[in-house]
Amino acid sequence: MKLNTLTFSPPDGREFSWFHPGICGPQPDLLLTFQTCSGRSDCYGDPMWSRSPDAGETWGNVHWIESLRSRRISALLREAVADIRPFRMGARRLVMGCTIFYGANGAARYDAALRKLRPPARTVYSVLDGDCWGGREVLELPGWGDSLIQRVACAQVAVLSDEEVLLPFYVSLPRNEEHFAVVTARARFDGARLEIVATGEPVLLAAGRGALEPSVWRSPRGFELTIRAEDCRGYHATSRDGLRWGECRPWCWEDGTELEMSSTQQHWFGAGDRLFLAYTRRTPENQDHFRFRGPVFCAEYDWRREALLRESETVVIPLESCAGVRGRLGNFHVAEVAAGRFILSDAALFLFPDGRFESRLKLVRMEI
Repeated sequence: MKLNTLTFSPPDGREFSWFHPGICGPQPDLLLTFQTCSGRSDCYGDPMWSRSPDAGETWGNVHWIESLRSRRISALLREAVADIRPFRMGARRLVMGCTIFYGANGAARYDAALRKLRPPARTVYSVLDGDCWGGREVLELPGWGDSLIQRVACAQVAVLSDEEVLLPFYVSLPRNEEHFAVVTARARFDGARLEIVATGEPVLLAAGRGALEPSVWRSPRGFELTIRAEDCRGYHATSRDGLRWGECRPWCWEDGTELEMSSTQQHWFGAGDRLFLAYTRRTPENQDHFRFRGPVFCAEYDWRREALLRESETVVIPLESCAGVRGRLGNFHVAEVAAGRFILSDAALFLFPDGRFESRLKLVRMEI
């Protein structure tokens, strides 16, 4: 596999602590979305975007996605949009994320009084037409109206055609906002709005908060699913139709040894009948590092043996230190930008003991 690191340097010279980057093609016209980070847990700035006309060699100015900017909904609460990812359907590009609520001191979920005042959290998206983003659209998952939280967040979606896409939700169980199931859904796109036309069966995990932050990929045998979990594992499953999933299996090497992970996403990429996984895991070098979030690895997946091939493992983004502090990785995204060519995007977050923080955007070309 060939790797090549790109540099993001907008010509207007704006410097932020970029975070949660996502990218979509096709080349040469790349769209990059991201948010700023405050250094506090789950506390992000408004979504922003930039474009590259030459496959990531240079970038245009940074702009806000105006329809997804935060807005005050009461004297105590502000509604924002987080965990955004872009994708392309036909001639249009969309960005999708989820609502999150903030009080004066950060995310409302960490404030016992504000938690009770939050409206339901939902999936939202906007459609790019030329250089203009459309309005904020809300996407409800049918049959799950009692869920306080419905999210497509930090996700890979599977675009099936110019008019249809498979979306991976994670939803809180009714009467239990701290435990989640994964539910996939097919949505139809008319060029302006998405409409869900089929909803799948829930995928459940028992440990911690359950099944979190799924991603989907279309493969030669149907569809592949990854799930973030809270039992020191990551999980995957397979489906013929993208709606009914087989047994969830923890990631392992071909000898059956499980990979030790820690509540972090995994994402797919592949070409032809070859599949690869991008992930983080515990190593001797990072076992004292937050959730083992770095390095970011990739390895080939043998779908016949349901296992990753250990000898194929490659470091895509290495651990990096700044003033003695290691950068936290893990909120990454992978997108195909041309046949057999992909870009993995991430940001290294450095949290210094004196309260300062810094984030460095990472873009890596991968060619199979």
